[in-house]
This record gives sequence, C-alpha cells and structure tokens, in this order.
Amino acid sequence: MTRLLMTAYACDPNQGSESGAGWALLSAASELCESITVVTRSGEAPALESECEKLGCEVRVVRIATLTAEEAGSYGRYLRWLWHTSLFVRREAANFDVLHHATFASDWLPPPVLFGGTGGARLVWGPAGGNTYPPMPLAKRIGVRYLASTVVRTCSTKAVRSLTHVFMAGRVDTFIAMNSDSGRGAPRARNVVIQPNCVLDYDGIEKQAVPRPKRRLLFVGRLLQYKGIDLILDALEHLGTEWSMTFVGDGPARGRIEKSLSYRRGQVTLRGWRDRSEVVGEMGASSVLLFPSMHDSGGWVAAEAAAVGLPVVCLDLGGVPTLAGRNAVAIPVAPASTLASRIARSVVETELSFFEPQRDWTRSRLKSVLSRSYGQCNERQQTNSKKW
Repeated sequence: MTRLLMTAYACDPNQGSESGAGWALLSAASELCESITVVTRSGEAPALESECEKLGCEVRVVRIATLTAEEAGSYGRYLRWLWHTSLFVRREAANFDVLHHATFASDWLPPPVLFGGTGGARLVWGPAGGNTYPPMPLAKRIGVRYLASTVVRTCSTKAVRSLTHVFMAGRVDTFIAMNSDSGRGAPRARNVVIQPNCVLDYDGIEKQAVPRPKRRLLFVGRLLQYKGIDLILDALEHLGTEWSMTFVGDGPARGRIEKSLSYRRGQVTLRGWRDRSEVVGEMGASSVLLFPSMHDSGGWVAAEAAAVGLPVVCLDLGGVPTLAGRNAVAIPVAPASTLASRIARSVVETELSFFEPQRDWTRSRLKSVLSRSYGQCNERQQTNSKKW
C-alpha cells in the first residue's frame, strides 16, 4: 500500500471551491493509501483532524504556520507557507512513496518540492489550472480597470509559470490538468491527464423534468465583467423579449445590469445570492445556463447545470466546456465582432436538441485518476533503490 505525503494549502470538508477540492482529493486518496500525511496551514478547517479520523486510512495532519490576512495578501500568505512546507518536505520526503501537491490549484505558483526535493518518491501535481486568459479581442468587454489588472496579472503569471515549469521539467511523474488549456501549457511531465478538481454530490441535484422549460436563460456566479455580463446583455438584444434572463449572484457588474432594466420590460431578473438548493431549483426551471466566462479554469456551476440536464452555452475557453461535458455548447471567440450574435444563435439552436443529465464528476472517477497517478510508485521506488 502507498504511503502518501499530500501538501494542501486549502483543505476543508465543510467548504466549497479550493478548500472543498483539497478535501475531495484527500478523502479519495484515503481509499488508496496505507497512510497519509497531509500538510496544510494553521487556522484552516478546525475540524479537519476529527473528520480525518473517519477516513479509510491513517491520516496525520501537519499544520504549517502562515501569516494572517492583516499581515499579507493571499499570495504572500501562500509563499510563507510554501517555504516552510518545502523545508518539511525536504526532511520527510524519503519516508513516502508518493508526494502529491494538491492545492493551491495553480499551475504557475511553485509546489513545495521545487525547493524541497522528492527524496526519490513519485511526484503528482494537481489538479492545477490558471493558463486561461481573456482574449485581447474581448478587451473592451471587461472594462478598463479589469483590463489593466489583467495585463499585469497575465505578464507576471506567465513569467513565474515559465520559471516554475523550467525548474520542474522532468521532475513531475503525473501532472493533472484542470482543463485542456492547462494541459497544453503543462510542465514537462511523464504523464499529463485532464481532470477538474470537481467532485459533486449528485444526490442533492434533481434531474430536470421533460420537456425542458421554454426560453428561460440562467446565469449563476459572481457578477463580474470577465464572466461575460456584457456579452449576455448584447445577446439578449439579438434574442428578443420572448426570452427571459435570470441572474443569480452579486458583484461589481450588478450596476451594469440594473441600468438595462428600464428598457428590458421585465425580461431580466436579479436574484442575488441563493443557497445551493435554490440554485438547483432555478436550474430545473430554466432552459439554458448561459455562462460565457472569459477566465475560468473551473466553473463548477457548469457541472451542476449539466447534472440537472441543461445545455451550457459558453465560450471555447478554460474549464467550463470540460465541466459541462456533452452538454457544453462551446462557441469560438473569433471573430469577436459577431460573438454576441453567435451566442444568441447557439441559444436558439438548443431548442432543437435533446440534452440528457451528465453526471461525470464523481468521487469514484477522481479516485480512479489518483489510482493511476499513484499506481507506479512501487516500481519507481524499486528503481530508485537500485540506483542508490
């Protein structure tokens, strides 16, 4: 059986997003390993130790102190944790068969083994993403302020990614990419697989009744310009008033939507944030999830909508088409001048097709990916033993 050292900056059984993904990876790995040492940060998931006692193998939790939110930003806190975790990995790596860097789920921030070494263990990195950027032809769609921050972020992350991948080249046994963009930009590894960091509890997602409701569009998420809010509003102009649009969520772009309400005559509804059961209910009462995000490595809402049975109209970028699977209606960005009209046409064409619920992102699927990623560790360990 495998002895695993997992580094997971974020790992919380009671949270979603990054922390929930860390817990999903840990719990799936517990069914494959003899023992696990998980290295996380101080203050993360106070109940983590007690929840780990319920898992299928011996799990030791090691907490590395990091800075507080008042002392540093998110990247500063991560880098502090990264350095001290790398020292721990350097001391302990030889005692394990597999090292798995699980979170942050970023393909440009370095994993602890960059500084700490692997000690001859098999190295798994991911699921990781981040190699998805808003295309420049859509710059006017994201606003001047976000465009400026995007340019800075793109230049800085690409530079750090290049250095990280140079130093990690040939050291990674399996890189798990969150989507095709991340797979194409992966560091040189012995094996690259596509697997989002998404595990859904499908018991809480009711399948949509047939026939599907008519001409009711839905968006779920933060109301940000890079989520394609302007594209949605422009597409509504092409669709006409017989189509209704519901936004579930909140954010800086809410004001942009509110300005359009006066001349949309009840076509647009703003719901604000809702809990998961209400969101699933909204999905069941809708005909299409319209989610033309320009910068999403994941986008779990696409997987939830596909599980209900909705088509997901999205751009051919990032992780949204991957998570929507066979229910994705992915639209090429170019030419940008006709993108809104092509989105509208794709929405109309969904009425001519039948979409079935897609329930692909299960714990058993993630476990299978991890099993293959960890599976050659015994052979690798024997090879390393012969070398020494």
